[in-house]
Formats: sequence, C-alpha cells, structure tokens
Amino acid sequence: MSRERKFGDSRVIITEALRLIEEEGYLSFSTRRLAARLGLTAMSLYTYYDSRERLLEDAVTLGFEEFIAGMTEFFSQRGGAGTLRGLRVVSEYMVKFAHERTNVYRFLFSSDLTALHGDPRMKRYSNYILEEIQEKHPEGELSKDLKRRVGLFMTLVNALIVDLLEGRGLIDKDDIDNSLGLGYDLILKPIEEKIEALRAVGGSTAGAADAMRG
Repeated sequence: MSRERKFGDSRVIITEALRLIEEEGYLSFSTRRLAARLGLTAMSLYTYYDSRERLLEDAVTLGFEEFIAGMTEFFSQRGGAGTLRGLRVVSEYMVKFAHERTNVYRFLFSSDLTALHGDPRMKRYSNYILEEIQEKHPEGELSKDLKRRVGLFMTLVNALIVDLLEGRGLIDKDDIDNSLGLGYDLILKPIEEKIEALRAVGGSTAGAADAMRG
C-alpha cells in the first residue's frame, strides 16, 4: 500500500480529528496538524477527504454518535423516566458531557457549523431526542405545541451550558441544575402532568398540549 493510502478506513482519520478537536479546540483545528499526527503529509490527507468541510462533516457525525451512545447508557442507568421527564435526565447528561468533553461539546453545539448541521445526516442525530419521545408517546404523534415546547427546553439547556462554558456570568456551575429544573417545571412539567392525568382516565393525550392554551 502506498503512503497516500496508509489507512484503509477513513474512520481512523475522523477519530484522530475528533481527538485533536477535543485536545486543542475546534478553532485551533488544523488539517496540517492532523496529517502530522497521522504520519501523513498535508497533501496526502486529501486522498481521503477532498475538503476540510467534508472531513468536519464526518467528525460531527462521529461526535454525535459518541454523544448519543453515552446519553443512551446514562438514560438506561437512571431508569424510570417518563415521556417528558426523560428530557430532564437528558439535560443532566448534556451538562455531564459538556464538563467531561468541553471542546467536543462546543464543536457539536456551539461552533459556527450551521451549514454542516443542516446536512440530513446531522439532522438524524439532532432529531434523536424527539424521536425517542415520539416512540413513547401513546398516540405515536406529538402535537405542534408540544414539539415547540420540547425544542424550547432543549434550546434553553444548550444556552445555559454554553453560557457556563464561556463564563458569561448568567449562571455558575452550582446553579445550573436548579436553572434546568426551573426550565423543565415551567415549560414541560405542566404538559407531563396533563398527559399523566389523561392516561389515568384512559383519555386521549392529543389534546394535552392544546389544553394548556385554554
């Protein structure tokens, strides 16, 4: 095998790219530095990836794979979470992930990668949470209002974590759990209670979110 095709599987390259981002941060990421770590020349790296953007797309994919694998394990260890209450557990995992893998969290959730996150493969991972909830929903379909509330809560979670990571001063590490709990109580708990009440009497849950408007 020639030097230009040192690796038979490009996953080796992506794994090292994500490791480099984790160590040095996305803003410091350099394909030249990556090539050196892999024992390649900068030019030979492009025999695997024809652009930096394509390489980063796959790094985002791998990052979300690892994030979701960890979240799934964390969720199963906690157990017993209800349809929406599980999002509270998810928010706890996001804080844990951000603390343990800060640069990867920034890369996945707060980098200027809007175009990459719009890729269908990226959406498959970013929609994971909604898909998990929908599977547990009694009617298999979420109302538009409930989807908006879930999206609002997850946006709040990410905003609070990014604020903490960037040291902007809105909250501190001792207060984030209380802030996330308050967000859940205000945005999702009322609907969770409605759904549980409707289940108890054997009623439809489709109007639970709509009932909150009344």
